[in-house]
Amino acid sequence: MQQPLLVARSLLAGSLLRTGLWIVTVYAALTLAALIGTNAYGELVLPFYGWELGCIAPNYQIEKLEVDRSGMQPWFTVRVEDRELGFIDGRLRPVGGMECSILVMHGLQHVVLLLLVPLAWPGLNWKRRLMAIAVAVPLLFMVEFADIPWAIVRSFDNEKAYLTHGASSLAMTWMEILNTGGRLALGLA
Repeated sequence: MQQPLLVARSLLAGSLLRTGLWIVTVYAALTLAALIGTNAYGELVLPFYGWELGCIAPNYQIEKLEVDRSGMQPWFTVRVEDRELGFIDGRLRPVGGMECSILVMHGLQHVVLLLLVPLAWPGLNWKRRLMAIAVAVPLLFMVEFADIPWAIVRSFDNEKAYLTHGASSLAMTWMEILNTGGRLALGLA
């Protein structure tokens, strides 16, 4: 009676090991592809980010939106002019131009997480994996919508709140949630 139980345990352990190795392999391949495609990804999403920034923060006029490759890693660099007037040092005057930078890899982490699930899920054949990727792509757009552009707006709102001694904005609150584990939860959801 012990013999079949030992064989079953051995098969289960081997299956778990193969599944674990497959997940690690897929994750490593996706991460490598993300590192190689960082510049292309950054250029691909720039128009989307520009459109979204215009929708969620119409008071900021975008002067510059580009991928900065001057450092070790590429950054999304955004410069805006605030269209609103604010109180600074007790006087009413324009807040002026502001600039922020966010790593391109912050957006790419969602690509890696969202593609990892359909590509590494055990027991799926390749046809089902491709169908799962087709479902993951629209989800990826929603996750991207909820992260990087809001981080950009948060940077500007944070600077503006500091200068004007203003209250926290929705973007600032949302980014506090994302920075305390919400970004991982968003990718996993």
